[in-house]
Amino acid sequence: MYNLFMIIIGNRVFKTQKEAERFIQEILYKYKINIPLHGDDLVFICDLIKCHPDKDSKIGIGIKSIIVNMDVKFNKTRHFSIVRLDDSIMDFSFRKCLLSNLDEPIKLFHSSARRAVADQIIYFRDNIFLNEQNSNGEIPCSITGILINKSDSHVDHIYPNTFYKIVSDFIKINNIDVNNTEFIEASDGIGREFADNIFKSTFSDYHRKVANLQIVSPLANLKQKKK
Repeated sequence: MYNLFMIIIGNRVFKTQKEAERFIQEILYKYKINIPLHGDDLVFICDLIKCHPDKDSKIGIGIKSIIVNMDVKFNKTRHFSIVRLDDSIMDFSFRKCLLSNLDEPIKLFHSSARRAVADQIIYFRDNIFLNEQNSNGEIPCSITGILINKSDSHVDHIYPNTFYKIVSDFIKINNIDVNNTEFIEASDGIGREFADNIFKSTFSDYHRKVANLQIVSPLANLKQKKK
């Protein structure tokens, strides 16, 4: 039915922990020291931070940017650092994020649910940018008002009807046993999706009826998830 050792981070699924580590290390060594992450890399690392067991203490009062730093003692080992809104810097271990992310049926369910509504998310984002972007291809973040382009954007579910709540309500309303839900390899070969197409369509229709979406920056979205 599914591999119990997959790693799910945001919309990305990795078959093994080592595969996830390689992907993260590519980002880690792509940037010069103290240069902020941007685009898809920033979006992914923001999703990664949400998996850290101490994410609230790491985020603190909020995140201004995420940079690559060197260890103070030997100046040889690279790591990610959070630059907070008060300019304090907090390091975090991406490996701790992975250890807390070992797959469970409920995580596969959430990942498959996101895949089931991916077309809705993409359509919303593309339509907003098509109709509201300025001459530089930017629109204001719904939370901070800061101008962002499409590659630096997140589509967020407006509180209190978060995606987590939508999925949880769907499970309760339909009396679903998550542990017995069947998953198959996704059509693009990356990750899993619901095996039952009718079930997939049912969730997609439910999401379309109840979801309220907005465009935000990855950092604003990460701060919002604490609430």
